[in-house]
Amino acid sequence: MIITINGKSTDKYSEELSVEELLEKLSLANSLTIVELNKIALKKKDHQKTLIKDRDIIEIVQIAAGG
Repeated sequence: MIITINGKSTDKYSEELSVEELLEKLSLANSLTIVELNKIALKKKDHQKTLIKDRDIIEIVQIAAGG
């Protein structure tokens, strides 16, 4: 499966996985993030049930607090 994450294509993932599983594999599961799948922002509650498919485009933005 070929997907694009933050502008970079990868074929690293061969099995179908959910957005939540992808965030775990990227060590971002416990981070505040906004995930966009094919230009549609996802709610956090939908991460577990939303499956990533071949050729999907994922944008992940980490939220950082600071002053």
